[in-house]
Amino acid sequence: MILHAMLEQTPPDGTGKNDMPTREVKVEASSYDEARDRLFSDLPEGWRVLWVRTA
Repeated sequence: MILHAMLEQTPPDGTGKNDMPTREVKVEASSYDEARDRLFSDLPEGWRVLWVRTA
C-alpha cells in the first residue's frame, strides 16, 4: 500500500490564515493501517496533514 500525503506547517497563531510551507510525502507499507500509522508517527513537530490519497 502506498499513501501520498500533503503536509503543511502549522501556523504559529493557529488561525490558518498564513501561507505556510507545504510538502508532499510518500509512505509505503503492507497495509493501509500500517501506512497511516507510519505517516502520523513520522509527522514532524509543528506540521499537520492536509490530505491523504492511496496509489
